[in-house]
Amino acid sequence: MLINHLKHNLKTHTTSAGFKVTNVKIEGYPIAASSVWLNVGSSQDPLQKLGLAHFFEHLLFTRTKNNPDRQKRLEEIEKHGFIFDAFTSLEYQHYFYIHSPQESKNALNFLTDGLANSIFEEADVKREKQIIFSEEKQNHNDPAAYIWRLANRGMWGEELLGKDFYGTSKTLNSIGKEDLQEFYNNFFTVSNIRFVFINSNLPDKLQDKLIDNMRMDLNNSYPFMETKTYESIKNKIVFEKMATENCQLSLSFLIKQVSNIKEKALQDFIVDYLDSGWTSRFIQRMRIEENLAYWVYSDSSNLSSTGYIRFTLSTATKNVDKILKIFKDEINQLNSLTLSVKVLEMHKTKFLSDILRNSTEYNWLMQWYGFTSVVNGKPISLDQYCSEINKITSRDILKFAKNYMTDDRFSIAYIASNKISFEMPIFQ
Repeated sequence: MLINHLKHNLKTHTTSAGFKVTNVKIEGYPIAASSVWLNVGSSQDPLQKLGLAHFFEHLLFTRTKNNPDRQKRLEEIEKHGFIFDAFTSLEYQHYFYIHSPQESKNALNFLTDGLANSIFEEADVKREKQIIFSEEKQNHNDPAAYIWRLANRGMWGEELLGKDFYGTSKTLNSIGKEDLQEFYNNFFTVSNIRFVFINSNLPDKLQDKLIDNMRMDLNNSYPFMETKTYESIKNKIVFEKMATENCQLSLSFLIKQVSNIKEKALQDFIVDYLDSGWTSRFIQRMRIEENLAYWVYSDSSNLSSTGYIRFTLSTATKNVDKILKIFKDEINQLNSLTLSVKVLEMHKTKFLSDILRNSTEYNWLMQWYGFTSVVNGKPISLDQYCSEINKITSRDILKFAKNYMTDDRFSIAYIASNKISFEMPIFQ
């Protein structure tokens, strides 16, 4: 199946000052995005300052030397019709503006101003702590949201990737203006910044000039923390007690870092086959046939030295054993049988159609090109990706399942009003 719509014009280069830039042109697409991505996230937080990366994201771009009044700066952004937002994950941050192609120069000016000229004030630091405390409580009190943090703890324990994303009251209260400035000095360097533009109408030379005009420390290195090999699950089962009627369940497999487009396409296809849409195996069996859950949600992530495949759902506690039995059956099917050509081609068509729909949504596009740039060092083009999906064979799926969907790579996290006794799945 060919998707000609996904023939995006993709170019990457490095400016004279050393900034990495990706430009994506999509003919006929009316929306543009200007974004910056950095290899730094919550896993780089010092133990005494847990929550620092996320805290920093809240305050960067708030005030700048050129626009010190926060409210006026926000008014100026919205006057242009821009959407501005930012995001922090385990290993990366990104900051972005969504705008029309005609506003590309203004958007880039706002982006570079925030990057090079942001200022931190003690009053903002103090005030934002209360916002983050509220955000953390909201996340913690929502089992469907909090299960992600709990599942990470189950997979990595107290190691870098298992640390608390939001931090604790003690660590957050210890964060001051000087910590934010040190974080900026350490990680916001030329070598650690990648710009990703979608449908910018700026000529390359002008775009590079505006980027290189930023007054930043031209340091060509930044403090990578020593990475560990996360080959073993730290907690096969991790539980947290909450006053909730249902059980929130997360089922995770630890995988290795994806090293090429073929591996990513294969991993994503398997997740889609198991859990995306009415014909996926988990939805069909757990929702349609057995009425055990409203829906099963999937999450597949690739990190610098590891990754995971994860499935989450909410169900009555009495159904947990049934859910786990279905899960075990379906994973064992992948581990022992090859899919028929008919089933394989049907799911390929469905998955490629999903990609086509997603590619019309600006946030998905920005995540795709930005995240693959950060993780892989260069963006993955969608037409290459779809080509690899078309090449997937049943043997590829069987090999992947045997390598990664195994007992020693499996962890269960759950949230319920009380501990539950259940039979742990055993995979062939």
